[in-house]
Amino acid sequence: MYSACASRIARRFVKVLDAGDTSCAARIKEVRTVDHFPGTAADAEAARSRAGDESRPTERRAAAVAAAMVADAIQRWSINYSGKSRGLRGGRWSWRGDDTVEFRFDRARFAADVAVSGSATWERASGAVRAAAAGRLVGRPAEGQLEHAAPVGAGAARRQVQHVQAARGHARAMTV
Repeated sequence: MYSACASRIARRFVKVLDAGDTSCAARIKEVRTVDHFPGTAADAEAARSRAGDESRPTERRAAAVAAAMVADAIQRWSINYSGKSRGLRGGRWSWRGDDTVEFRFDRARFAADVAVSGSATWERASGAVRAAAAGRLVGRPAEGQLEHAAPVGAGAARRQVQHVQAARGHARAMTV
């Protein structure tokens, strides 16, 4: 939900060099950020796997990068008015909606060697995110498949992809 809290504080500060009453700031939801910008999948922290999981660390890293791409798009949504943008290191993503925001990813790259394609839905009121996005390692056979349903908060990209399960050569990442 939008709040005029920050803009009131900022306007007052610019006008009289005093922030005034800032108590409204305590009611503002946390600022969502990505806490790590891996240059390549090898730089990403692999998602955790459960006992019996056959996924490889490279697949779990690709899934973690896919989650980071989703989190980055959500963070950048608030400053994007065109409905489309580019991944940090290439590819594209787009969005539509307001209370419920739908994202589409087309080979969007958060890390240079992971092309993320798929979709995500963000319920702004609750913060819940549902994502089905594949992070394919460019030039390699490994793919991390993100299936995610959880709020995305500060530092969430690495922590929330907690489980990856291999299925027919694809890794599926899920929160637990």
